[in-house]
Amino acid sequence: MTRRTRNLLCIWLIFAGLANYLAFGISYAFLQGDAKNGYVEAKASPEGGQQRIYHVGGHFIKHGIEGKYNQVTRRQWIYSYIHSISLWATHAVVLLAMLTLARPHIVATMRDSRLDGPTFVAVATTLIVVIFGAATTWFLLEFLSELHKR
Repeated sequence: MTRRTRNLLCIWLIFAGLANYLAFGISYAFLQGDAKNGYVEAKASPEGGQQRIYHVGGHFIKHGIEGKYNQVTRRQWIYSYIHSISLWATHAVVLLAMLTLARPHIVATMRDSRLDGPTFVAVATTLIVVIFGAATTWFLLEFLSELHKR
């Protein structure tokens, strides 16, 4: 891959990440919260058995710092939770793309320091992958746990 192609790819990945942040903000405003901050409750249904009711939790949108819960459909709750999970991967992709674009400058300017440029880039890349991978996994496991609660 040429340097120009790589740079264009990184720029598009950054714009895609920004679009994902914007889409999350719009859906958060529309639903008045997100599923990660909400909950699922089980209530007895009139026909017998259990009925699951889904709530998103929100802050600052129409209900101040104390927050509020808003009832949503199962599909909306699942969408919101999956979108919350995707933000962690999006953060990682944007940071890695920015690091890739900045790598030549980092390598050139960190020649005479304790930590040379290539080592700094390798450490930063590793930290991004590990931290954001762990956060994505944690959110995914919580989502699966909430989805299969009885």
